[in-house]
Formats: sequence, C-alpha cells, structure tokens
Amino acid sequence: MHLPDLDFTRIRALGAGGQRDGFEQFICELAAEESPHADATFVSLNGSGGDGGVECFWTLPDGSEVGWQAKFWVHQDDVDESQLNKSVTAALTVHPRIVQYTIAIPVDPTGPTARKGKSLQEKVYGEGGWLSSWRKEATELGVSVEFRIEWYTNLVTRLRKGDPSGARARYWFDSDVLPEHWWQNRLDDAVWAARPRYVPELTVDVPALDAIAALCGDPEWHATLDSHASLLGQQIDQLRDAEPYGGSRPIDLTDARDAVRHVVTALQRWRDQPSDASRQVLDRTLQNSHASVSDAEQAESEALTAAHGDEWDSPTWRQHQAEYMVAFPAARVDALRGLKQAVQELISFVAGPFERLPGARSMLLPGDAGRGKTFVTLDAVARRLSRRRPSLFVHGLWFRDGDLLTQLRERLHLPTDLTGEEVLAILDQAGRSSGSPVLVVIDALNETRPRTVWRDELDRLVGIISRFENLRVVFTLRSHYTEQIVPSGLDMPTFIHRGFQGVEFEAVTEYADYYGLEPPTAPPIHGEFDNPLFLRLLCDALKQGSRLSLDQASMGIDELAHLLLDSANERISSQLDAPRTDRIVHRAMYAFAHAIGATPTAWLTRPDASVLLRGLWPNVARLVHDRVESRSCAERSHSW
Repeated sequence: MHLPDLDFTRIRALGAGGQRDGFEQFICELAAEESPHADATFVSLNGSGGDGGVECFWTLPDGSEVGWQAKFWVHQDDVDESQLNKSVTAALTVHPRIVQYTIAIPVDPTGPTARKGKSLQEKVYGEGGWLSSWRKEATELGVSVEFRIEWYTNLVTRLRKGDPSGARARYWFDSDVLPEHWWQNRLDDAVWAARPRYVPELTVDVPALDAIAALCGDPEWHATLDSHASLLGQQIDQLRDAEPYGGSRPIDLTDARDAVRHVVTALQRWRDQPSDASRQVLDRTLQNSHASVSDAEQAESEALTAAHGDEWDSPTWRQHQAEYMVAFPAARVDALRGLKQAVQELISFVAGPFERLPGARSMLLPGDAGRGKTFVTLDAVARRLSRRRPSLFVHGLWFRDGDLLTQLRERLHLPTDLTGEEVLAILDQAGRSSGSPVLVVIDALNETRPRTVWRDELDRLVGIISRFENLRVVFTLRSHYTEQIVPSGLDMPTFIHRGFQGVEFEAVTEYADYYGLEPPTAPPIHGEFDNPLFLRLLCDALKQGSRLSLDQASMGIDELAHLLLDSANERISSQLDAPRTDRIVHRAMYAFAHAIGATPTAWLTRPDASVLLRGLWPNVARLVHDRVESRSCAERSHSW
C-alpha cells in the first residue's frame, strides 16, 4: 500500500465542519486507543456540539476523567491563546474531576529565533507562559490536573504506532480514496445494473430491512429495542399504580417488579454492547422475570378466588365491582398479566429471526425467485447512504473465477496498489470515522460464474470479514442454490427474505400509488401478492389495459393469469411484428406448463424449452424464448 505524506493540511474533511471536524474525529480515535485504566469508559463528544472544553474523555472507576481537546491549526502563527484559554476554562468548569487534559495541535513549535517576539515554544512553556496560567487557574478552581500538549510529531508517532497496515493513514490523508461522492457513484452503478426491474421510487418496509438494521446496529434497530424497554417500564408503572387495590393482606410484588427492571437493564446492555455474553444475560433475566411475574399472578389469582370465589374473573363480576362497589380488586392481577405479556413478547422477539444478528459481522439473506432480494438490499443501501451511513452494493453477476477481494477492489474502482484485505481495512476505517459500520451487500451469489468460487472461498472470506469491527456484509442468494454455494459447516446468521409476506396490503397500496392506480379497499385475498415480481407485472398489466383500479386484485387467479399473459402478449407481439391474435405468449406458456406437468421436476431445460417453441414457431423460436424471459413470464436459471 502506498502511504501518503502525513500532512494535516490534507486531512480528510468530515461533516459540516470540514477538515476541523475531520481532525477532531481523528484525535478522538487516537485518544480511544490509550485507556488510562483497564475499567475506564470512553466517551466521544465529537459531533455533539457544545463539547465543554473537551472533544472526548475517559472516565476512570473512581469518577475522575482524562480529557482531550483538538485545535485544528496547521501553521504556528494560527495558534490562538484566547481560544485555548476558553477551552481550558470550559474544561475545568464542566469537568471538575478532570485529572489530565491533553490539547492536540498539528504543528511543531519552534524554539527561540532571531525574529522579534517570542517563539511558540516560549509562549507555551516559558516562564509566565500559557501553561503556567492554566495551572494557576486550575489551582484557583480547586482542580488538580496535569496539562499536556500533543504536537505534530507526537500525533504522527501515535498514528504510526496504532496503524501497522497503514489503512488509517491512507484513509485520513489521501482524500482521493473514498471521497464523499464515491459512495453515491457506486450506488448509481448498482442501480443502473438492476434496472429496469428495480425502481428506486418503489419502496416497501419489510422485515429484511429490520434484519439489516439489526446487523448494522442502526438507530432504527435501537429504537425497536427501546420500544420494548419503554413498554416494560409502562407496565411496571401500571403495576405500581395497581398495588393499593391489594386488599387487607396484599401479596408482595417487589420480586416481580425487580425482575422486570433487571430485564430492562440487560436489554439496554445488549443494545449497546451486543455479544454472546450480553445476550445470555438477557436470556436469563427474561426467564427469571417470566417465572417471577407468573408466580405473582398465580398467587394474586388464588387470593382473589379465596376472597371472592371463582366468579371474580368474569366480565359481569368485574362490571359489578367497578360500577356499584367502586372497587377494582382485580387491578393487580390485570397489571401482572399485562406485564407478563410484555415479557413474553420480548422473549419471542429476542429468540426470533433477529436472534444472532446484533454483533455479527456478516449474514446470509436467501429467498425464493421473484421475492425482491435485490430490491430490498438496494433500498437498504440507499436509505443508509441518505442518512450518512456508508454503504455499498455489488452484484454477484460481476464476479468471476479468481480472488474475490481483488475483484471487489476492481468493482469498487479503488486504487490498484491496495490488496483485497487493505480494501476491507480502509472500508473499516471509514465505518469507524463515520460512527456507523460500512454495509456491503453482495447480491445474488447464484449469478456468479462459476458458482463454485463462492463454495470454495466463502468460508475464508467470512473469516477475514470477522476481523473488521466496523464492517458488515450481507450475502444474498436464491434459496434453491444454497447447497451449491454455501459451504457445509459455515456458521453464519441467516435471515430468510419472504417478499411482502405480512405487509401485502401496504405493498399493494404503495404500488397503486406509484402506478397511478386506485388503491384496494381491502387486503388482497391471493397469496401471490406477497411476491414483488407478481405485483409489478400485475400493475403493468392493469395500467396497459386501462384498468385503473387495484381492486382488480380480488379477481380470481385464472383471470389474473389471463390478464398478465394478455399484457405480455401485446408487448412481445409488437416487438416481433406478430399479430396479437396469434397469442404467441399464451401458447408458449401453455406449452411450458403442459411439459412441466409431465415431468418429475419443476422445470424444463433450456434445450427442451427451445424444442417446444420450434414446434410452434420454427423461424422465431429463439426470439420468442428471449422475449418471454425478458417479460418475466419465465425465468432462466442455471444448475452449473
């Protein structure tokens, strides 16, 4: 790898503050690597605004702090005492327990010279200099703190010590690598290759997007976990409010409340530090809380039965108590039931398909043909980029036999002096500096030729990816080819993409809006509407046939099939200059269906399909076959 000059005038610009923000992030990264204590906690304020005199700081177990400040001055004459004084005063005031305060300035001070006036060295370290005034101010405020300044040479030494591969230096000081527009250019390349089937304006929220957010630890995933924690908190409050209704000898609910509070704490820890260990702690607290709440509910129910008989849980008895007795003896058991349900929902959620994604570095996203794997992953990349989270999309069709990481570098248009692993290292650095992991989607592994390249190399590639903390990779493939592509024994989290399953009505409504069709008045009755390809073809057919209502979705399946075939027949007949009345698409599809029905498999080989078509149209069989495939009436697949 070519290493650039470590020239801070060329440091990478980040955010609205440009190079100043970049330098502040650079300093926070250096500071994060030097923990003053094994149990210290690091906090970065960079980008938060109002830093109180520090960009970042370590909190030691005793509550004392080690703080860092960054001042982006690249010439000695720019170093401003008044600005430094303001930062020192702010740090001493906002962080009164600070014990060490380091100021990073990317210049080296010169000593005394023949020039008029004091040198920077003398201004800072000389008798009555800046350091002396800061120490005096700290003493007056009762703060015992060591002041340090890290100059250019110190900063470069720190960087080289923690950057053996050179990836960090390349990222920070070579602005030609991964410039801001580069990310959008790569997305544009991927979108262009996915057209015309992919339409960026057509997006539907599906569970696969949640899975990718969980893998990346995105704010949307955190919000989902926070909603569970919030619900548990609300249920605890309801239980507390219900306690006065416990009668003369109320059952103690302290254990149940405390057990659920432990769940909230464990959930927050898993949210912030996902790992097998934090997940196991969450599992234990969930099981304990469920048992504790269930025991409390049973005890409360038995007490009510003893006091009021078996009728206490009937609507009639409850209504009588509320309206005539102005009493709510079942309030506590109702609150316990609500709490138990919230715990059960969280248990199901945590043990569901997202179970292994938080904290993982890669995942498989298989799905059947036509389910929209390309669409949903392109949507995920586009959304993350729009939220300033670095993301990339690479089509599996672009790969061939050979080293996969080298091909990745080529497809991403990165410099040829980078090795494959150095590419990953620089992407990892981009994720670290952005505060969000870099997402890389490699879509449709089954489209690579030969597919054996993935079967032979995927295990090794996943192992390499696992070494990079700020990198997440999603591999998509058609489920049918899993055994041919995924090495046996490869342990990688898997999330199955099922198209629009569960959100069919939302999908149909979104498509109706895009195609200018009247939206449906009720959810579709056919299972096919969970298939994005089917829905797109249907909307095309309705639009072409001037049937401007998606309430047609309630028609019978035979009528739907004829509608789709009529639409495809009209377009293909026009392309082949054939009479529409010849119904070439209908005849081709009926021939395919009849032949497939007579075989033990669910497909035809391409040669067999060609023979069928030659029997119908000897001169244009190949053209008909190609057009039928292009309209998605039939799908071409390979078994090699």
